[in-house]
Amino acid sequence: MTVEQRDIQALGGWKARYPTAYILARTLKPLGVKSVLETTYGEGRFYVLFRPSYLVGVDVVKRRWLTYPDEFYLMTVWEFYNLAKKGGFKPRTAIDVVVCDPPWGKEQRREHYTRNAPYAVIHYSVKVAELLNARYFLLHYHRVIRIEGFEMVKVVEFVPLTRYLNTKYTRTYFVLYEYSGRGSSGGASPSAFQNGV
Repeated sequence: MTVEQRDIQALGGWKARYPTAYILARTLKPLGVKSVLETTYGEGRFYVLFRPSYLVGVDVVKRRWLTYPDEFYLMTVWEFYNLAKKGGFKPRTAIDVVVCDPPWGKEQRREHYTRNAPYAVIHYSVKVAELLNARYFLLHYHRVIRIEGFEMVKVVEFVPLTRYLNTKYTRTYFVLYEYSGRGSSGGASPSAFQNGV
């Protein structure tokens, strides 16, 4: 499915102002999602139009939030994974979805991540989803990747408003995966990045 930003702009209001929040809401709301943990929380812009009843954020920087999380952990996703593995994170309810929007390109440099940051962030986000037994994993990234142990159930290609700038590098993808329960994936593997769809 392809969604163009100009079509969302035509809806006006908050949807036009936060098109990625609109895509996330249209993806998660029909599933009856009540709890979300995002490993790259940022400003919480994804939740402006749909705020789950339990929202947990993890990020390396605490920003001025558009949507306040119920809990926030100021750390990397791999630090959070280790914290959760040792029992230091006790969610008040089961987590339905783990969301990941890893930095890449200029964003990666701005966040002072290492060169392999997208891989590491995705890898540990998947491990967090498995550890918490989340039913879904949602990835927003500039390409579609396969993740062992998870089935792709929905792919939304987001086309930015400026058509003349549309290249394979400016389009992004919201990919919803469902945990298949067939063994542990151990996170996203390097081959997943080489074998993008």
